Amino acid sequence: MFKRYIWAIVFLLFSQLAIAGAPDNLKGALCLIKTDKNQIVLVREAITNKLSLPGGTIEKGEEPQLAAQRETWEETGLVVTVGKPLGYSNKAVIFDCLSDSEVVAFSHANSQGQYTLPAWFAPHYGVETREVVLSYLEALEPSDYRYPLQVADVINFAELASPQAVTYIDQAIQAAPSIHQSELASIKLLQENVRSFPGHAFTLFDGLLKAVNSLAAPWLLMLVVPLMYLTFGRDFGAKLMFAVMSVALLGLVAQIGLGMARPHVYMPELQLAPSYGFGMPSVSSALIVTVLGLVYLQMEKVNGVHATRRFLSVFITTVLLHGLASVYLGSQFFSGMVAGIVLGILVVWHFVRLNKKIHQKLDAILTSAGVWWLSVAAIAGVGTLWPRPELAYWLAISISLAAVFTFLKPRCNVLATTTKDKAVIMGLLVAIQLLFVALRPLVDSSSMSSLILQTVNYSALVLAFACSVLVIEKRRAENK
Repeated sequence: MFKRYIWAIVFLLFSQLAIAGAPDNLKGALCLIKTDKNQIVLVREAITNKLSLPGGTIEKGEEPQLAAQRETWEETGLVVTVGKPLGYSNKAVIFDCLSDSEVVAFSHANSQGQYTLPAWFAPHYGVETREVVLSYLEALEPSDYRYPLQVADVINFAELASPQAVTYIDQAIQAAPSIHQSELASIKLLQENVRSFPGHAFTLFDGLLKAVNSLAAPWLLMLVVPLMYLTFGRDFGAKLMFAVMSVALLGLVAQIGLGMARPHVYMPELQLAPSYGFGMPSVSSALIVTVLGLVYLQMEKVNGVHATRRFLSVFITTVLLHGLASVYLGSQFFSGMVAGIVLGILVVWHFVRLNKKIHQKLDAILTSAGVWWLSVAAIAGVGTLWPRPELAYWLAISISLAAVFTFLKPRCNVLATTTKDKAVIMGLLVAIQLLFVALRPLVDSSSMSSLILQTVNYSALVLAFACSVLVIEKRRAENK
C-alpha cells in the first residue's frame, strides 16, 4: 500500500511538470469521472463504435474547463464540476471531473462487464453517442478504445482522479413514456418465452429472428435496389431508390421530433442485438414494407395478378416476422414497429396514387437530374437543422445519384441482362462493400475519417453500379 502511494506521488509530480509545459494549441478537453469502485465513465461513439472519455473540441474563445463541462453534458447528460488537469493526451487536456448529481447506472452488466448509464436525455444521444457506460479500469480493452495507445495513460490518470459514489438501479420503466411502460413487460415476457424453448429450438428461432432483423440493414438495401434495377429496369430502380430515401428521411425526422428511446434504454437486459438512437417509428419496418410493397406491385404489373398473388403471403410474413424480430431483440417497441409499418404503407400508397395519375410523367421526373439535385438540397437543409451521421450518408447517396443522372445519363429502361451479368455486378458490389469494411479499423480513431469513409462507401457503390449499367448499355448498342 505504501509503495502504491509513493508511485502515485511520483506520477503526480511528473504529470504536473507535463502540465506546466503543456502546448498552447489545445484542441480538445476531456473529463475523467471515476467512481469509488475503480470504474470510469466512458462514451461509446456513434460513428466509430469505440469507447472514449466524454469531451470534445474546444470552441474558439472557450476555456478548456468550460469545453469539458459542456461536451460532457451533451454526450452523457451529466453536469460536472471540472477540477484540476490530470494530464494531456495528444492535443487534449484531461480534467478530473465530479458529477454534481449522483452517478446512476443500471445493475445489469453487458457482455463486456460494463454498466450502462441512463443517458437518452443527453443532447447528443443518438447523434454522437451510442451509449454511456461505467467500465472497470482493469477491464478496459485497448482494442475497444478509440485511441488504443492511450489506454495506459488513462489508467494512470485515473489513479489521481477523485472518486465518487455510484448508485445502481434495476430498471427505469417509470421514466418511459406511458405508451411504452406496459410494452416493456410484454417484451421481457416474449424473450423469456423464447428462452424457454428446448435447446435446439431456441438456437434455431433466436438465430432466425436475428437474421430476419438484418433484412433492412443499409448495406443490404444498397444491394437490393441495384438488383431490382437490373430485374425491372431503370424507371422502377429510380422509383424504388427515391421511395427508400423518402421513407428513411421521413422516419428519421419523425424519430428526432418524437425523441422516444428504444426498449433497452429503460431495461438494458432487453438488448439482444446492437441498436442505438431513437426508435419511434421503426425505420427498418417502414423500409421493409416500402421495398416489398413496391416490388410486389411491380411483379403484379409484369407477371399479372394471379401469378404474383402466391408471393403475397410470403411478403406479409416477412414484414410481420421482421417486426417481431426487432421487438424480440429489444430494438423496437410494438407501437414503434406498427408505426413503421403504417409509414411504409402510406409511402407505397402515395406512389400508387401518383403512378395512376401521372404514370409517364412520374417515370420521367424520377429519372431526371433535377429531382435528385432537389433531394440534395432538401437533405442538406435538414442536415443543417439536425446534424446526424445518417443524413451525411443519404446526402452522399443523393449527390452520387444526381451526378449519375446528370453526367452518365443511363438511357435504357430495360436492360438485356443475363444471369451472369447480374451475378458479376452484384459480386462487384459485394467486393466493394467488403473492401470498405476492411478499411474501417484503419480510421476508427477519428470520427471525421470514419464518417468520410462511410459516405465514400455508399457513393462508391452507387457509381460502380452506374458504370456497370453503362457497360451493359454499350454492349447492347454494339450488338444491334
